[in-house]
Amino acid sequence: MKIDNVIKFTKQFNKEFKTKIKISNKDIRLLLNMFQEYIELTFKVSPVYNEILDKIVQLEEKLKNTLTDEQQDLFDEWDIYKEELNQYTSERSFIYGFCCNKQFNIEKGAYKKIK
Repeated sequence: MKIDNVIKFTKQFNKEFKTKIKISNKDIRLLLNMFQEYIELTFKVSPVYNEILDKIVQLEEKLKNTLTDEQQDLFDEWDIYKEELNQYTSERSFIYGFCCNKQFNIEKGAYKKIK
Protein backbone atom coordinates (compact mmCIF):
# COMPACT_ATOMS: atom_id res chain seq x y z
CA MET A 1 0.00 0.00 0.00
CA LYS A 2 1.20 3.49 -0.82
CA ILE A 3 0.87 6.57 1.37
CA ASP A 4 -0.98 8.29 -1.49
CA ASN A 5 -3.65 5.58 -1.36
CA VAL A 6 -4.16 6.08 2.37
CA ILE A 7 -4.75 9.78 1.79
CA LYS A 8 -6.92 9.21 -1.30
CA PHE A 9 -9.13 6.61 0.38
CA THR A 10 -9.51 8.73 3.50
CA LYS A 11 -10.69 11.66 1.36
CA GLN A 12 -13.12 9.35 -0.45
CA PHE A 13 -14.43 8.08 2.89
CA ASN A 14 -14.95 11.64 4.15
CA LYS A 15 -16.77 12.62 0.98
CA GLU A 16 -19.00 9.54 0.87
CA PHE A 17 -19.91 9.56 4.57
CA LYS A 18 -19.71 13.32 5.20
CA THR A 19 -17.09 12.90 7.94
CA LYS A 20 -13.93 14.82 8.76
CA ILE A 21 -11.51 12.01 9.56
CA LYS A 22 -7.90 13.17 9.66
CA ILE A 23 -5.01 10.79 9.20
CA SER A 24 -1.76 11.75 10.91
CA ASN A 25 1.73 10.65 9.90
CA LYS A 26 1.65 8.34 12.91
CA ASP A 27 -1.61 6.81 11.63
CA ILE A 28 -0.11 6.34 8.16
CA ARG A 29 2.90 4.44 9.50
CA LEU A 30 0.61 2.31 11.65
CA LEU A 31 -1.73 1.62 8.72
CA LEU A 32 1.09 0.62 6.39
CA ASN A 33 2.44 -1.83 8.97
CA MET A 34 -1.00 -3.16 9.85
CA PHE A 35 -1.94 -3.64 6.20
CA GLN A 36 1.24 -5.62 5.54
CA GLU A 37 0.44 -7.85 8.52
CA TYR A 38 -3.18 -8.14 7.37
CA ILE A 39 -2.10 -9.29 3.90
CA GLU A 40 0.28 -11.85 5.37
CA LEU A 41 -2.46 -13.21 7.65
CA THR A 42 -4.97 -13.25 4.80
CA PHE A 43 -2.82 -15.61 2.78
CA LYS A 44 -2.01 -18.02 5.58
CA VAL A 45 -3.38 -21.31 4.47
CA SER A 46 -6.45 -22.92 5.91
CA PRO A 47 -8.40 -25.94 4.71
CA VAL A 48 -11.13 -23.72 3.24
CA TYR A 49 -8.62 -21.45 1.50
CA ASN A 50 -6.78 -24.44 0.02
CA GLU A 51 -10.01 -26.04 -1.16
CA ILE A 52 -11.17 -22.89 -2.95
CA LEU A 53 -7.72 -22.23 -4.40
CA ASP A 54 -7.51 -25.79 -5.74
CA LYS A 55 -10.86 -25.37 -7.50
CA ILE A 56 -9.75 -22.08 -9.03
CA VAL A 57 -6.48 -23.58 -10.28
CA GLN A 58 -8.25 -26.60 -11.77
CA LEU A 59 -10.79 -24.45 -13.59
CA GLU A 60 -8.11 -22.05 -14.80
CA GLU A 61 -6.07 -24.91 -16.23
CA LYS A 62 -9.11 -26.34 -18.01
CA LEU A 63 -9.95 -22.94 -19.42
CA LYS A 64 -6.39 -22.21 -20.56
CA ASN A 65 -6.23 -25.51 -22.43
CA THR A 66 -9.12 -24.39 -24.62
CA LEU A 67 -7.72 -20.96 -25.53
CA THR A 68 -5.93 -19.86 -28.68
CA ASP A 69 -2.70 -17.89 -28.32
CA GLU A 70 -4.57 -14.62 -28.78
CA GLN A 71 -7.19 -15.62 -26.22
CA GLN A 72 -4.43 -16.64 -23.82
CA ASP A 73 -2.85 -13.18 -24.15
CA LEU A 74 -6.22 -11.58 -23.46
CA PHE A 75 -6.75 -13.85 -20.47
CA ASP A 76 -3.33 -12.93 -19.08
CA GLU A 77 -4.12 -9.24 -19.49
CA TRP A 78 -7.50 -9.76 -17.82
CA ASP A 79 -5.74 -11.52 -14.95
CA ILE A 80 -3.40 -8.56 -14.42
CA TYR A 81 -6.30 -6.10 -14.23
CA LYS A 82 -8.23 -8.42 -11.93
CA GLU A 83 -5.27 -8.47 -9.54
CA GLU A 84 -5.00 -4.67 -9.67
CA LEU A 85 -8.69 -4.37 -8.84
CA ASN A 86 -8.36 -6.85 -5.97
CA GLN A 87 -5.43 -4.86 -4.56
CA TYR A 88 -7.36 -1.59 -4.89
CA THR A 89 -10.44 -3.08 -3.21
CA SER A 90 -8.42 -4.62 -0.37
CA GLU A 91 -6.62 -1.36 0.35
CA ARG A 92 -9.79 0.72 0.16
CA SER A 93 -11.71 -1.66 2.43
CA PHE A 94 -8.89 -1.68 4.94
CA ILE A 95 -8.67 2.13 5.05
CA TYR A 96 -12.46 2.47 5.24
CA GLY A 97 -12.45 0.11 8.22
CA PHE A 98 -9.84 2.25 9.93
CA CYS A 99 -11.83 5.41 9.18
CA CYS A 100 -15.01 3.79 10.53
CA ASN A 101 -13.20 2.99 13.76
CA LYS A 102 -11.99 6.59 14.08
CA GLN A 103 -15.48 7.93 13.38
CA PHE A 104 -17.06 5.54 15.92
CA ASN A 105 -14.58 6.75 18.54
CA ILE A 106 -15.43 10.38 17.73
CA GLU A 107 -19.15 9.70 18.00
CA LYS A 108 -18.72 7.64 21.16
CA GLY A 109 -16.84 10.55 22.73
CA ALA A 110 -19.57 12.98 21.70
CA TYR A 111 -22.23 10.63 23.10
CA LYS A 112 -20.44 10.38 26.46
CA LYS A 113 -20.34 14.18 26.72
CA ILE A 114 -24.11 14.35 26.15
CA LYS A 115 -24.87 11.81 28.91
